[in-house]
Amino acid sequence: MTGVLKPFPFINKYTNDSEISDEDLVIINSHSNLVDIDQIIDLSFDGDTFEDRNSSALILESLIPSLYPTQINDLSNRVLKSLEVLETDYIWCGDDLSEVDDNIRTKISKIEIYKLQQLFKLRLFRKILTSSNFATTCDFNKVLGKLSYFYIEDVPWSNEYMTKLSRCCIDVILRDLQQKDKDFFITTILHDILKPRLIEVNKLNRTDLKLNKKKELFKGIQPQLGFSKNSSHELDHWKLKNTKLLSTMGFIINFEVQDEYQNFLKIIIPLLLNFLDDHECSIKYQSCKILSQIINQYKRDNLIKSYYAIFIDSLKKCLLYLPSLTPISKSSKLLSEAYPLLIQLYQLYYRDESELNEKLILLIQDYILISITAVKDKSFQILLILLDILNDYLISNLKIDIIPVLSKLNDELLSLLIDPYVLLKPELVTKILMILRNFMKYCWIIIDKKYKYDYLGAFTITYKRLNDDESNISNLKLLEILRENIQILRESCEDKQSFDSDCDKLLEKDNSLTNLFKSPCI
Repeated sequence: MTGVLKPFPFINKYTNDSEISDEDLVIINSHSNLVDIDQIIDLSFDGDTFEDRNSSALILESLIPSLYPTQINDLSNRVLKSLEVLETDYIWCGDDLSEVDDNIRTKISKIEIYKLQQLFKLRLFRKILTSSNFATTCDFNKVLGKLSYFYIEDVPWSNEYMTKLSRCCIDVILRDLQQKDKDFFITTILHDILKPRLIEVNKLNRTDLKLNKKKELFKGIQPQLGFSKNSSHELDHWKLKNTKLLSTMGFIINFEVQDEYQNFLKIIIPLLLNFLDDHECSIKYQSCKILSQIINQYKRDNLIKSYYAIFIDSLKKCLLYLPSLTPISKSSKLLSEAYPLLIQLYQLYYRDESELNEKLILLIQDYILISITAVKDKSFQILLILLDILNDYLISNLKIDIIPVLSKLNDELLSLLIDPYVLLKPELVTKILMILRNFMKYCWIIIDKKYKYDYLGAFTITYKRLNDDESNISNLKLLEILRENIQILRESCEDKQSFDSDCDKLLEKDNSLTNLFKSPCI
């Protein structure tokens, strides 16, 4: 069925969530007058080309106010039936494509065409829901279930505008409902959509029927999709069909279920942990985001507390996704989400301060330091993320208790600071200098006794290199930070006269350092 409509030249204007302009409505209506309404409806779902289908959907969107209630209801049912997530092995990130052959191009094109068609269907359904002629005859449990697949945008089967349209439709459905009715819809989705999928994935891994009671209790929350279990065709197929549930879970946890919320958690958590254990970095990232919302919403609940150790074990695996085995763009998103969440869980799980500090020290020793060494020659972007985590989440919590790893951190950071290539990234240099400043603040006695001359030497070398180009605004800011650090280093010294004498000796050999040591106190 083709040739009936010509694609509108302005159709690309509406590959978003904007309303149709009055000017374009005139053109669209002139087309619709030439074609029977039933034919337009058929074209929007069964047209031979995606241009036919999308143009017809745009015409229908403009015609909604003039349709009869029975026509609108029939149309809404067809739209809902077509709102499905394409079952394919999605490309989660452009960095996944080292080489793009014809098969990959065909696959990308197929996915983009699918997303465009779904966007126009979501536009159409939004118009249906807001129509005064729309009578509530559809099953809103199924409606919300379908819309939930597009609730989060950072997934390969959706995008920003599809998410906006989905959320708009959901808001229209839920806005006038009482809390108990909202709870009913959410719990129905849980039991009708999520619970059966959890049962499926558990059955696929039922290998030992003689599990003891404790193992039986936790069987549902053991991760199944990733490294912890042998891969199988059945599990791969399960993943292909059900990765869309990440978006559904993202939708559900945004609505606080007041009744039976523990039953809600018993379904969400084990299903989520299966995705968190998946080997795909982007799936881990989305799972971390959802888990973070759950923790923030239910962290005082005893059921959640019983899962903390399992969450921690799962999150530690995320910290290993580093370049060059993992694309930088994917690694940066996952690490930025996983580290803060893991540290938050440590703080919730380990209530004893000494035990918490011990775990944070091990996190620095076993992950942060090793990761810095692994990426410093590969990605300044990842290095900056690691330093942000170190400074903003770890040093700020540990303060003087960071001493057990201070020596290793100093060695790593000072070697970075005097690396000429690091100077090309002023933001990175600033972060290193601020971390060293915090060391001087919290561990001044140790700095004075062991690292004073290491700091003085590194600051001096960095200053000389930056001072060669004072016309650079970034360099001027860094020079000021270095001067401040020298003053703080001096304050950390028990024998300030000796420090002043050392600075004077440096000045005698190189008077270009005058501004570095320039101070009323020196």
